[in-house]
Amino acid sequence: MTEDSREDILVYVLALLTNLSGVVSVWRNRRNLPEKDEDGNSLRPAIIMLDGDQRVVQSSAQIMATKAVRMMGVHVCINPEIFIVLDMPDTPENNTLHGNAYDPGAELSDWCSKITGVIENDDGLIDLLTPNGQIAYLGFDTDMKTASTIGSIGPMGRVRYDFYYPRLPPRS
Repeated sequence: MTEDSREDILVYVLALLTNLSGVVSVWRNRRNLPEKDEDGNSLRPAIIMLDGDQRVVQSSAQIMATKAVRMMGVHVCINPEIFIVLDMPDTPENNTLHGNAYDPGAELSDWCSKITGVIENDDGLIDLLTPNGQIAYLGFDTDMKTASTIGSIGPMGRVRYDFYYPRLPPRS
């Protein structure tokens, strides 16, 4: 544990994702994802977690109304984005992988279920958020839709969360 709850939560979530059964590689804040390692082995299914933002939940007016000169404790929210990237199908029809039948939509749904199952039921994460915090599942997006990349780097989905927790000002 550090004095930065945000970092503690992000590191903890990344560890949960790293231990998911079937995941080949896990990255934090990675921009470009190679398909294969230097030996030609697939790096997929891969999970990429982007840190996202941190914001104060209370409005500035609520904080100012306390008339406190020093920053007081507040509730904050971080919203990491968790991407799952699958192997590139053999054809643009997205129905075969290595010559076998393949349904990337069903595969993405399965990964969403795995990710939400490990995050939403973890006692350690709940402890980090404290009794005053909360896990809020915001949804699952895929690139299997109009006006998207439609699997240009491999079928991809994004699980979105808000994690709420108290932030106390640093002590000097």
